[in-house]
Amino acid sequence: MRNRLAMLIVLALALALPLAARGEGADVLVETFIQRTGIQADAALREKIGTFLREKYITPQVLDMIDDALLQSYARHLSEGLPIDYAALLDDPSQPMPEGAKVLRLAVLLPQGATMESLLADFERGLVYYDENWPVPQDVCRAQYAGTLSDAAAAALLKQLDGMTLEDQCGEIVGVEFSAIRVAVGWEGGVTRCMAGGEGISEAFLDGVSALLATGHAAAQGDL
Repeated sequence: MRNRLAMLIVLALALALPLAARGEGADVLVETFIQRTGIQADAALREKIGTFLREKYITPQVLDMIDDALLQSYARHLSEGLPIDYAALLDDPSQPMPEGAKVLRLAVLLPQGATMESLLADFERGLVYYDENWPVPQDVCRAQYAGTLSDAAAAALLKQLDGMTLEDQCGEIVGVEFSAIRVAVGWEGGVTRCMAGGEGISEAFLDGVSALLATGHAAAQGDL
């Protein structure tokens, strides 16, 4: 009985070691993030950084491979309370947009073979992101261009969007969702999203998508 109890104690300690190591490792990873970015982090920000690292599955090896500019962008977004991704625009169930609803966010994604031209405009926070190859709603910190959304740029995007009828312009989607053109509008309490692919996409809809991307590109570069 004594030997069996001793074996159970040893087994329990062995099982507990990885958990302790993971906790200690997480603290070290947060500290490494803070040291590399040079930000001042109180307990609340440290918790946010730890949550971010866990949710993005960033291990010490992955952290080593992230360049300083991208890491600084993550640190800035975390410290300022800015979203790093806008996944809800792509994942939440789509609903008809209520009459008079205010547009808060806009995402546009246009597949180009193996790449994805994309735009994310956050009208609430006055931010805009654009990339020729990367779906920026998944991680705006990786965007090729990022900038302040000027009043003129916001007005231009909203005017172009107002000229598009999303629900009537979606053709049959062929293949995986990644290959579909996507326009997603976020408003208070919901998302309206159009995914168009295959046959039946109107030229007017394609022209609208191209216009939104062109405006977003100019806005993110500070040219509008």
